[in-house]
Amino acid sequence: MKYKRLFLAIKLPRVMRQALSKYRKRKIFGAFRWIEDRKLHLTVYFLGNVEEEKINKIVRKLNYLCLRIKPFKLQLSRLILAPGKNPRMLWAVFKNPYSEFRELVKSVSNELAQFHLSGQKRRKVVPHITLARFTNKLKLKQSVNEELKITVPLKIKHMVLFESKLGKEAEYKPLMEFNFARS
Repeated sequence: MKYKRLFLAIKLPRVMRQALSKYRKRKIFGAFRWIEDRKLHLTVYFLGNVEEEKINKIVRKLNYLCLRIKPFKLQLSRLILAPGKNPRMLWAVFKNPYSEFRELVKSVSNELAQFHLSGQKRRKVVPHITLARFTNKLKLKQSVNEELKITVPLKIKHMVLFESKLGKEAEYKPLMEFNFARS
């Protein structure tokens, strides 16, 4: 049996990727391993390893689901270290309310329930873009909680099914794009 490691994400427009990349030049962030601009995205849902023969069924379910989802917008808010008490990443988080995004994640999760990995944990939905990673051993000289000066909202009108190939650097291959209903 062959498997593909899959996730659903929102692609970021070039202008937003470029605006976020300007934060790399700050000295406080020197110890991070930065995610390449072209790989920046907003994850909607991680499916994990999926049998290849099930991918067409997933695509059909997502096509049907997206007919019921209306486009919406999210506004970037802050840079933070995450997750929780033992951070390993630098995130750009979005302003609340993000109820439409939370509803999107819930709808995808419900629609794809039969494909969930056994034991997959459901986490609190915090829409974010992972900008960089570091090891837990890294001792940061200060915390990060900085307002982002990016005023253009992220317009969410479709999502993409990606295959993730792990290696020294993860590679993301888009497999299918799903457009949301027209507003």
